Amino acid sequence: VWILHNGSHFTTLFDERGQNQDLLTPPTTLFHWNGLPPEGPRMMKLKVKAKTVSKGKKNAYFKPLPGEIEDVVGPKSEDKKRRPKQWKSWSYEVILAIDDPTVQGAERPPDLPVHIFDLGEEPTADWRCASCYRERYATFFFGANESTDEVCTKCKKTKVEAGWSIWLPYESLPIEWQRKKDRQYDKLLGILRTKWPDCEILSRE
Repeated sequence: VWILHNGSHFTTLFDERGQNQDLLTPPTTLFHWNGLPPEGPRMMKLKVKAKTVSKGKKNAYFKPLPGEIEDVVGPKSEDKKRRPKQWKSWSYEVILAIDDPTVQGAERPPDLPVHIFDLGEEPTADWRCASCYRERYATFFFGANESTDEVCTKCKKTKVEAGWSIWLPYESLPIEWQRKKDRQYDKLLGILRTKWPDCEILSRE
């Protein structure tokens, strides 16, 4: 039995195998009790698939390499409106990292895979200044430039100097960013993955 907290209230999770379960073997069926509205009172049966059990180790922060995803701004608003709750079908606006000597992080192991992306051609539609996005909490500039703006209206850098955001579908995001989006839009799945990192919820009844 586990007590869960999703950020707003507590719920309960039961393993159908009971007290004699093998703690090193992930479950296939779980029962989730939510006693509070608006989702509850409800007992939900979960069919899950997992291969590993968390060892309680936290991942180190590695300094992003140039071209690696530095941050995900958010999903495309049209996708979110047309397919609410289907975050795996959305496209996401991302900012690619640059070589920034002020950013510190652990040394990346040579066998750790990294996904490098290309900015591509200059955007012809409205564009977000990557340079301003990195300084957004200092400048409080969160907007985008219009398609006709050849320089950023805030920092006055050209598109080439400042860089811009790009759009990637969910399936093109590296696995660590997919997991972050899963955790953001499916709180229960995010909690389960703290115990079983590769857990997938196959059905909810």
